[in-house]
Amino acid sequence: MKKRTSKEIFAEVLLELSATQPVDKITVKEIVEKSGLSLQTFYNHFTDKYELILWVHKSKGQELIAKLESGSSYDEIVAENLQFYLEHKDFFQNAFTNTENPDGYGKMSGDAGYQLWKEHIMRRFSLDSLPGEIDFYLKMYCFASVRMTAEWAFNLPELPSEVFAAYMKECMPLKLRPYMTN
Repeated sequence: MKKRTSKEIFAEVLLELSATQPVDKITVKEIVEKSGLSLQTFYNHFTDKYELILWVHKSKGQELIAKLESGSSYDEIVAENLQFYLEHKDFFQNAFTNTENPDGYGKMSGDAGYQLWKEHIMRRFSLDSLPGEIDFYLKMYCFASVRMTAEWAFNLPELPSEVFAAYMKECMPLKLRPYMTN
């Protein structure tokens, strides 16, 4: 069994706490006390709880991109991401609802997804930068995907994840598809 890192422990505590209280009411002190780790350990990794919230999103994204680069299909990683979203629905709904500001969770997660995909595409195609049109489509798709995934998870429980994943793929701009799908 893999030993959990302190970052993973803090993330687990945040996910647990967010099931019962608004994210904006959770304190770093509370996260630290429940984790059994020190305040200094928290601040060695994160500047505040919002950076931890984003780390939850980014670490899952990095895991999925690594799977894509190891041979998993776009469809497989989307399915896994949707399952993760459903498993932690309370956290995501809480993060969206209680961090609505210019730097809220929706914007942060859209930015993180965009950066992960951009880096993956640039590695995959040996690019120094993305063509302007592709960069625009990628930003639009990443931000829209975050918002629509939240809409699906919170408000469309009757729509099966496989159907939602197919819709997401169908909505991908045609010029972006060769860059994101295998």
